Amino acid sequence: MALIGADPQVELIEALEGPSLYHEWIEEHGYGQHHIGFWVDSYDDVIAQCAESGVGVTQTGKGYGVNGDGGFAYLDTLESLGVILEAIEVPAVRRPSEPIPE
Repeated sequence: MALIGADPQVELIEALEGPSLYHEWIEEHGYGQHHIGFWVDSYDDVIAQCAESGVGVTQTGKGYGVNGDGGFAYLDTLESLGVILEAIEVPAVRRPSEPIPE
């Protein structure tokens, strides 16, 4: 995965070996846009709202970032919106500072 830019940010994902939802997407739709992400204040609130409104969640991840406070969820919105949405709770600190070699 490579991230480019900040506002908006582009995420390039390479589907490596093994089964994944990205391989399934490529087999069914070919290469191209998989999802559109947006930032949310609370991952947990989004999951709860999806459950209440009947929106499926196809994949989730929680606990990334230095403090484990980041999370994401792919929402099953392809049929209703024509695109998969990704709700992203951005961690306070994405990755630790890396010392610059002398």
